[in-house]
Amino acid sequence: MRKPSRKLIGAIIILGLAGTALVFALFPGFGWWPGGTGQHLVLSGTVEATTIPVAAEIAGRVVEIPVSEGELVAPGAVVARLDAAYAEAQVRQVEAAYLAAQARLDEAEAGTRGQQIRQAQAGVEQGRAREGQASAVIEQVRAGLDGAKKHLTYQEKNLADQQKLFAAGVVPAKNVTDATALVDDARAKVQALEAQLTATNGELAGAVAATEAAQAQLGLLVEGASSHAIRQLAAQVSQAGSAVEAARIQLDRCTVKALAGGTVQRVHVELGQVVNPGAPLLHLLDLNDLWVRVFVPEATLDRVALGQEVRIAADAYPGRRFSAVVVQINDQGEFTPKNIQTPDERTRLVFAVKVKVTEGAGELKPGLPVDVDFGLRPEGA
Repeated sequence: MRKPSRKLIGAIIILGLAGTALVFALFPGFGWWPGGTGQHLVLSGTVEATTIPVAAEIAGRVVEIPVSEGELVAPGAVVARLDAAYAEAQVRQVEAAYLAAQARLDEAEAGTRGQQIRQAQAGVEQGRAREGQASAVIEQVRAGLDGAKKHLTYQEKNLADQQKLFAAGVVPAKNVTDATALVDDARAKVQALEAQLTATNGELAGAVAATEAAQAQLGLLVEGASSHAIRQLAAQVSQAGSAVEAARIQLDRCTVKALAGGTVQRVHVELGQVVNPGAPLLHLLDLNDLWVRVFVPEATLDRVALGQEVRIAADAYPGRRFSAVVVQINDQGEFTPKNIQTPDERTRLVFAVKVKVTEGAGELKPGLPVDVDFGLRPEGA
């Protein structure tokens, strides 16, 4: 049997290489996994980590930042403190109000005492005495005011007479000046008595109100606190207790804690800076939640499925393969992102796929370029 010529063998090799090049041109997602055999779907991406923002729930001035960038923090660790002076004062205020409300309720539930009744009776008597004194003063002021008004009328008539006589040349100008001064004195006296009467009427009204309040308190003490009054006092205690709870929550919010553990990626605030609610104070990276996003060409989408186990390789770890799993496949296609190297690839329709790293969390780092191997094409596909 005659052996194939060298020209024929060379032509076969050239055709094989050309066919391989054509496959890679048509399916840019394909790659040859080092050390493997057959056609693997190999796509490149970058390791990323879940970013966790940590923000304050209230406005305030930053007084402490006990963590620094690159530091590992545990869940619940304190990462910042805001000025708590005002919040502490509010807690003290509402706690005092709560104690006062509780004391009133305890007193009502315990019943009345003879000493309290006697004190209330004394208050009623004192109020009535003030009423009598104010009424007597009012009568005196009214009498004085009547006389002052009559005197003012007399002086005003006298001034008018002196002005007429002065105009006729009968009396000198000094008579008019003296009469005017007497009118001014009489008018000032009337005004002073009117002001005194107004003030005394106010004192009488206050005395009446005090007497009525003391009388009502005496009636409550004698009859005993009603069930309605006790319920009202109990509601006041409950309201005061809720105010204490709310104030303590506000105070607790002055201490900002990390809800999840992670590495401090960046601190965004400085000591003394005033921050608003919801503004990020810092960002954490969860290095235990690493993932890679790759873009699968439309023609090879049948090679990818949710829950599919894949392998990750990185130049930083030659010969190593890290396990991962497909956790998300976008429902809608897109054109290849602009950061893909060649213009030809950027015009192809792709689907974003998220791959969660399940191995190598202590070795793979955010920002590390990696290759994701989705395995061999199934036979007959």
